[in-house]
Amino acid sequence: KMEIWEVMLAHYQIYRSFLASMEHDLQRQNLDAKEFMLLRVLEDYKNPADIARRLMLPKPTVTFLIKRLEVKRYVKRRGDAGDLRKFEIEATDKGLRAYHAARAIMTAAFELKLAKISPAELRAYIAVLEKLR
Repeated sequence: KMEIWEVMLAHYQIYRSFLASMEHDLQRQNLDAKEFMLLRVLEDYKNPADIARRLMLPKPTVTFLIKRLEVKRYVKRRGDAGDLRKFEIEATDKGLRAYHAARAIMTAAFELKLAKISPAELRAYIAVLEKLR
């Protein structure tokens, strides 16, 4: 019987293994996993503080990622006319192309991993994840 700690460790190992297996493919899109995830959440969040909360990353890490993505011209800042200290982040066309290419690669790889389980097991897994989330 798997102990709770082993369940947590197994989740961590699966996550890290998946990201490691995708590292090379993401690099071809000039992205790493955190940059990819930041581009993903830009669909719903534009404010750096909201992005940090959604990704569960420290604000300085998000600031660092935004700066790296700006250098690559994958995102741009849009200032708030009412408050010069505030700004929003939006993906550029170049960033969206890289994001969609990376998403297709990651989706295909994750589908390969999920092919190891039955459709019923997948439905149960999704239900458990939804409860834990």
